[in-house]
Amino acid sequence: MIKPVSMSEQLLFMTVRIETKTASGDGVGTGFFFNFRIDEQAHIPTIVTNKHVLADAVEATVRIHQASGDDPAISTTAFRVEGAWHPHPNPAIDLCAIPIQPVLAAAVDMGYPLFRRAMNDAFILRQEELEELTAMQTVAMVGYPQGLFDTLNQLPLIRRGVTATHPATDYCGKPITVVDMACFPGSSGSPVLLLDEGLIIDRKANVHLGKSRMRLLGVLHAGPTMTQSGEIIVEDVPTTLVPKARTSLMIHLGYVIKARELTALGEDLLKKSSGHSSK
Repeated sequence: MIKPVSMSEQLLFMTVRIETKTASGDGVGTGFFFNFRIDEQAHIPTIVTNKHVLADAVEATVRIHQASGDDPAISTTAFRVEGAWHPHPNPAIDLCAIPIQPVLAAAVDMGYPLFRRAMNDAFILRQEELEELTAMQTVAMVGYPQGLFDTLNQLPLIRRGVTATHPATDYCGKPITVVDMACFPGSSGSPVLLLDEGLIIDRKANVHLGKSRMRLLGVLHAGPTMTQSGEIIVEDVPTTLVPKARTSLMIHLGYVIKARELTALGEDLLKKSSGHSSK
């Protein structure tokens, strides 16, 4: 197994493949590790994903890499996702989270600590930072499109795209950024990030060599499709992989919930949670 050193290598261990069973068949979605800060010493470790990934699931399972010293092992451990997923306080925002401190503690007690890399509040771009970006930013999305992943190494796929709307504006008045990227079943819940390694170009065309950044732009949740008659329909990115007849066409765009909505999710989670923190 690789030892993650670079930002993109760290990113490989920030997501989990969420396998669900529903009445209509098996499904796959993406989740990512996020630590919600309680104070300077404590946080609540969670997995964040879309609400619709788990809405109809009767069972959900994730696999997390075991640790080999300070490095990841090739082996993973499967965990049944149990307990209530905590929804975003705004019903219109397709985000939820579940605390995983009990899972992390149980793995240690059983003798196989887990390896993961988590994002936190520092990854969220502030509005003034968004306003310093250009309209067309290169972005990376990590997840499991069509359920695909590296089955031997249990690693997700990283894909590239660009922003189709300015990251500082709210698309149609909603907390959404649109990205120019094909979004397939299994990508729901994927983190979308600014990921620059060794080179950053700012909005004034200044080139910063030797600079790197990895910041969370948001979470993929939906995308527009076009019917044969030309009607544009916005749909949640599906999770089920069961073949079915379709007459709509993808138009290579995805709707990304802005990362600032994680702040509201975290504040609501902190109000209602207890006993799930880690120091």
